[in-house]
Amino acid sequence: MGTTYIWMISLVLLCMLHEGSCEQPINITFGDVTQVIMFERQEETVNVSVVSYDGNDVISVYFESENLYTFEVVNKTFARFEINPETIFPMTFAVTVKGRHIGISELRVLVAALGSDSSEQVASLVVKIKVGNAISQVILQYVFYAPIISALFMMGATMDVEAIAGCFKHPLPIFIGFFCQFVVMPALSLGIVKLVGLDGSYALGLLLLGCSPSGKTSNDLTVLLDADYVLSITMTACSTTLALAMMPLNIFIYTRFLTEANIETPYAQIAMQIAILMTPVLLGILLKYKFPQVKEKVLKILKPVLVIIMLASAAMTMYYSWYIFLSPPTVYLAAFLLPFCGGILGGLIAKLSQLPNAKVIAVSMETGVQNGLFTSLVLRVVYPSPEADLATAVPSLAFFSMLFIGILIIISRMVFNRFFSRKDAEDTQDIIQRHEAEDDSVEDHNGKGIELTSINMLDQEEVMTEDNNNDSAGNKTFPHDVGDINGRI
Repeated sequence: MGTTYIWMISLVLLCMLHEGSCEQPINITFGDVTQVIMFERQEETVNVSVVSYDGNDVISVYFESENLYTFEVVNKTFARFEINPETIFPMTFAVTVKGRHIGISELRVLVAALGSDSSEQVASLVVKIKVGNAISQVILQYVFYAPIISALFMMGATMDVEAIAGCFKHPLPIFIGFFCQFVVMPALSLGIVKLVGLDGSYALGLLLLGCSPSGKTSNDLTVLLDADYVLSITMTACSTTLALAMMPLNIFIYTRFLTEANIETPYAQIAMQIAILMTPVLLGILLKYKFPQVKEKVLKILKPVLVIIMLASAAMTMYYSWYIFLSPPTVYLAAFLLPFCGGILGGLIAKLSQLPNAKVIAVSMETGVQNGLFTSLVLRVVYPSPEADLATAVPSLAFFSMLFIGILIIISRMVFNRFFSRKDAEDTQDIIQRHEAEDDSVEDHNGKGIELTSINMLDQEEVMTEDNNNDSAGNKTFPHDVGDINGRI
């Protein structure tokens, strides 16, 4: 008897669950459309078909955007229809959507009982919004090469051929930069991906950034920090050239942890970057060789020009790629950790190798700053738009992070030089002036400051010889004249 009650209760529960799951037995399709891809401010019509409805109640069908920031339903007020068991099917609705901002969202189809406040989602369609000014961004990218080339030309005009040759004559800093760039950074980027928990295109974007060579911003920051920018430019040229081999190798080694996709290396773009980097620098070196006086003039305006170019680049990126700031907090964290930890590790390895501070800073900047353009190019090969555009948030935010870190270092250095280094310099100057005053007083008292200084520098054996060379009258005689003594000194 108890078993019969248990079966009856189970049957009732199953019926209730079945009834609740099929409360609105409606079949809705979007035809052959699997997703809608459109530009910002563009309108697109989506046809939604109700194939069948097996319910007994009158229901209301309406549409809404999952994320109003990405797109909106234009005719939302009118795109609401009633369906009852007597409706003739199939029934098609035309829904107009308008792209607002770059992103990926869904067009949701909801049903609700007539007069009810509760609704249920019965279907959805992916809607992707692409950047509306993509062409202008490409044009701006190539137009902005002009000030970058100008800055590299100016840097070349301040470089000496002997200094460049010295970098290769003592190549330890270049080897350290190579190790940090192509061994440390790829492993570090994969570690940060796993630590922060990035996935999808964001994870691949950070990993590709770690596999990329250094960027020009490292040269700019090295100049502004009064470090060895000749070494910086030399390392950038070497790492960009070696990227033809090392970048595909690191992509092959590390991307298998994230994706099975076959990722290609942009060899043509790397070659173009090498030309953009080396040509103006070589022309600047040639100008300085022909007209040596140019160096002093260029040095007076080099830092202000670099600051203007960096700020203009940041402003343009913010204006045309504002959507990067809509990234999840984990993307912000990862984009900060990669250049920050990379710069620290590069500087630490250089310091442990007993390099001078100017070279330590150059290696640190070279390690922390990656060429985000390479990363963006690879992402656009792997992903379509807007996925690729959203993934470029990683190199863009990393650029802003390194710029922020560099500005903090520059300001800290200026404060230190202003309040601490100046005091040390004043103390040193006081000591020098005090010693000069003492020397002047000695010279005034004896009248022969030069001979006295030379005699005081004699070693003990010469002084003893001098004392033993007295005549019988007790008068002191020197075995050598003053000139001989100074010569011996």
